[in-house]
Amino acid sequence: MPANKNQHYIPQSYMKFFSGDGRNISIYNIKRNNLIVSSPIRNTASQNYFYSKDIEIEKQISDIEKLGIEAFRSFINGSEKQMSSIYHLNALIFTLTQRGRTLSKANELQYEINKFCLDLFNKTHGTYDEHLCFRFDYPAPVSLAMSLTMLPACMDLRCKILNIQDNLPISFITSDNPVCIMNPFFEICGSRNKLTLENKGICIFMPFSPNHAIMFYDSDVYKIGNRKSWNIYINKEDVYLLNRIIINNANEILIFKDLKYFNTEIIRKVSDKNHSLTTDKKGIKFSFMRFLDKANPTHRSFSMWNIDNIYRRWPLTLYRHPELYKEVMNKFGTASTKEKKEFYKSIRAKI
Repeated sequence: MPANKNQHYIPQSYMKFFSGDGRNISIYNIKRNNLIVSSPIRNTASQNYFYSKDIEIEKQISDIEKLGIEAFRSFINGSEKQMSSIYHLNALIFTLTQRGRTLSKANELQYEINKFCLDLFNKTHGTYDEHLCFRFDYPAPVSLAMSLTMLPACMDLRCKILNIQDNLPISFITSDNPVCIMNPFFEICGSRNKLTLENKGICIFMPFSPNHAIMFYDSDVYKIGNRKSWNIYINKEDVYLLNRIIINNANEILIFKDLKYFNTEIIRKVSDKNHSLTTDKKGIKFSFMRFLDKANPTHRSFSMWNIDNIYRRWPLTLYRHPELYKEVMNKFGTASTKEKKEFYKSIRAKI
């Protein structure tokens, strides 16, 4: 096989966190209802030339992977002092990259582009051709690039590492679409707006080992753990709920390390994966998260038609000052690690 032909949309280095031997993982194929106890990582979540035959694209993605995986290893093994702002930034870049590079996102983009172009063609020509189809040869690099354009808008989000307590008989699972977007704030407001990463109350969640997950969140809306600490420990009910969110977000496969934690309860939730996670107006609730009084819509006259209630202050600042957005994108395209760290600190001060 030619070099770089087998291209992964879930990094092998990421999947190794969920492997017992560093070579194989356990997966559950949702569509086929098939449990595979030992699946080679090199052949899991990959396709031939998924990104392009231009190997430079995958090399650039690989550079992002290395920095993100380094940050995750530090979160697992390091002390609070080692959890620096540059690790926060590299983990955010990795997470946004992963969000845009999956098979699910590529297919979603392909569908939306085809639908838009067909509608435009029909309006322009007044006719419909059932054999006509508009598509990218390689949609994944496009969806990935679109996701990374959200980096400047997400730089105000704070970060916590969710740790499962050692004595809990449960672990995180992950999937072929591991980055989950949620907004408990919008849920409690009864908003039906489509979620975007600029929204007030947004949360970005991704497990990165059986015992660890990362959550980026809007600190103007939520208080999560101790503001001085990156780490929080979560209970069994929180892990169950987060795993349910992972199941709902999965495309074709679930990935896990320990077979004993993948039980009939998880399989039942897989079969029910398209059902709503909530049954009342209280929305998704975690024991480790609480709404700040200033953000609670029940404490004041609240309208989802007010732009300041829909979008966070920092994304609005970027929207009103496009030169700042351009500066951020240019800086992270070429800067060294030291320059990125200094620039990130200056931006955080503005936020």
